[in-house]
Amino acid sequence: MRTPTVDQQSSIEQRLRSEPTVWLSSTRPDGRPHVVPVWFNWDGSVFDLFSKPNAQKVRNLREHADVMLAIGQPSEEFDVELVEGTATVLPHPTVDVIRPTMFEKYADLMARAALDRQTFVATYSQPVRITPTRFLGYGGKGWTDPALTPDGDDDVTGHLRLRGVLTPWSTAQREMLAEITRRARRHRGDPALLALRD
Repeated sequence: MRTPTVDQQSSIEQRLRSEPTVWLSSTRPDGRPHVVPVWFNWDGSVFDLFSKPNAQKVRNLREHADVMLAIGQPSEEFDVELVEGTATVLPHPTVDVIRPTMFEKYADLMARAALDRQTFVATYSQPVRITPTRFLGYGGKGWTDPALTPDGDDDVTGHLRLRGVLTPWSTAQREMLAEITRRARRHRGDPALLALRD
């Protein structure tokens, strides 16, 4: 895993503490992309998220463990953090895995959704653990990272830089972005509560 710089790690950690949702990108069994917002707990080394057991994302992760997370709300320069990782659908129920910090983080949102702890662990009974394999900054148009490696290990412009050649996004990447855009336009109300839908 590429180690983020101190500034990048600080930005990532700050977002992981403050952002209520991350966008989980996975691959359906038929190869099509699937993107959903999810609530999460970050312990400093892994992400834990909790789902309805038969949700599409769980079916995806049972087939394809590779995922990407997008963290943060795009601002003027689309300054978000991206994390590549490997997902494991855990064999234990949520009640055995969930940490008190998850309930502390989401106390206000759970109250607004009329969701108590018992209902949450019963409804979102399938835990998923994501182990990061690579952190990527996405700095948006005009942003450059002086630490960009010559082999293109960091995607900071929305394009992948390979051997000095700027390569446009793949069809799958464009489809995932389009799916995020469609969901955002359809949603009415608090975006953080969208994560409770499966």
